[in-house]
Amino acid sequence: MVNLALWELIVVLGIKYQVSGIRRNFSFLVPFFCLLFSLAYGFYKLYRTPNHEPRTALEISVIQGNIPQELKWDKGSQALILDRYAQLSQKAALEKPDLIIWPEAASPGFIGVAEDDWLSEHIFAVAKETGIPLLLGSVVRENKNYFNSALLIDRQGRIAGRYDKLHLVPFGEYVPLKELFPFLETIVPVGDFTSGDSYT
Repeated sequence: MVNLALWELIVVLGIKYQVSGIRRNFSFLVPFFCLLFSLAYGFYKLYRTPNHEPRTALEISVIQGNIPQELKWDKGSQALILDRYAQLSQKAALEKPDLIIWPEAASPGFIGVAEDDWLSEHIFAVAKETGIPLLLGSVVRENKNYFNSALLIDRQGRIAGRYDKLHLVPFGEYVPLKELFPFLETIVPVGDFTSGDSYT
């Protein structure tokens, strides 16, 4: 739409200049000045001096376990997955970061499910042993509802904060119109996720 509008403007200006008897066509300057304005405004927004006091830089270590997709929900691979993330976190802790981050759905089990309590304890122990807060993605079950959540584990190995994903992926994390087409629920592997209700 923007390109079309610019082209229309160029054509109109070109016709106007021709009608007025001006031989040289300066209509090419219109997109040039539009581009120049966009660049200038972008540099202004990026490099302008902030009004607030500068914040202290935060050192972050991001862990990527490179777990094959077929192993993520394999019960027999849970210990292997946790050990890999724990070892990588211990290695990252040597650099003394302020925060360690694991990927979305890094936990191979559910937080809030009794049979997976050992998983939670193992994950919480990583933050406690390293003395560094841990941010990770996990499926959380609460009152028969499943949430795709981000959990912040503090240095004492306790959940200090939780965010439940607000915008879920259709047919990947929830089934739209499941009331009309109940058979579609079978295509969601873990269960129909519930979206969060707040940003924090």
